[in-house]
Amino acid sequence: MLKKLTIVSVALLIGAGVAWAASDTFSVLMTVRQPISVTNTAALNFGTVEAGAGVQTVNANAGPHSAGVTAQAATFDLTGEATAVANVTLAATTIITDGTNNLTVTLTPQSATHTFSAGTDVFYVGGSVDVTAAVAGSYTGSETLTLIYQ
Repeated sequence: MLKKLTIVSVALLIGAGVAWAASDTFSVLMTVRQPISVTNTAALNFGTVEAGAGVQTVNANAGPHSAGVTAQAATFDLTGEATAVANVTLAATTIITDGTNNLTVTLTPQSATHTFSAGTDVFYVGGSVDVTAAVAGSYTGSETLTLIYQ
């Protein structure tokens, strides 16, 4: 027993000078991007239609229409970090109302992502609405377009 205790004690003394820990340095990095700016410059406008006229559609890729035509895609000015890509977040539908009367608008963004250029970009949101059973009135509503860097 004493012999075992001596061997263990000698091993502990020999190991006492050995370092059992190590360390190293590391870098701390960060990239700060230009903030994204989203400014609505035109409403999604289906224009004036007759009740019972069926599904009305405004194309998201068409942008503003010519003078005298009231239907227009929602238009946004966007700025962000050049060449950076952002995800576009938008509700699939929104409700527009006139008093107690409601219509459901299906929203269609120009694309699901956006790659920023060096200047101000333009982005469009179109949509469709079925007025087959609509009650005459002036319908309004709002929705939010959000862009988040990938």
